[in-house]
Amino acid sequence: MLREKVGRNEISQLVSDKVGKEELADYLPDMDGYDLKTKNLIREEISSLKSSITETIRAWDLKLVSLRKELDPDAIARLIQSKADQQTLDEEINGLDFKVGTLDRNLVCIATDFETFQKAINKMHLSLVSL
Repeated sequence: MLREKVGRNEISQLVSDKVGKEELADYLPDMDGYDLKTKNLIREEISSLKSSITETIRAWDLKLVSLRKELDPDAIARLIQSKADQQTLDEEINGLDFKVGTLDRNLVCIATDFETFQKAINKMHLSLVSL
């Protein structure tokens, strides 16, 4: 179907409704301000995300350091060597029991010798008193 031709009156009406460049610029949003707002929003989001990631990495690092300390093979070997096994402990206790027994016998001998010495002194004293 063919359309009818547009008349001059209709053309002038269409031209009068036309928006000029100046008016068109007023209707469009300010792209510079929009870009600036978008950049600031992105910076804020990235900053918070960066701080969150940094805190998480620090926490992981601290956990790794503590795990390394706990799982240090040299430290574990030193701890194992410093712990006495049951046989060594029994031998040490038997040795101490022997030493305590020896000291006890020596103390009894010293006490007996002292009593004998005191009896001898008492006899000498009685002898001197009787003279």
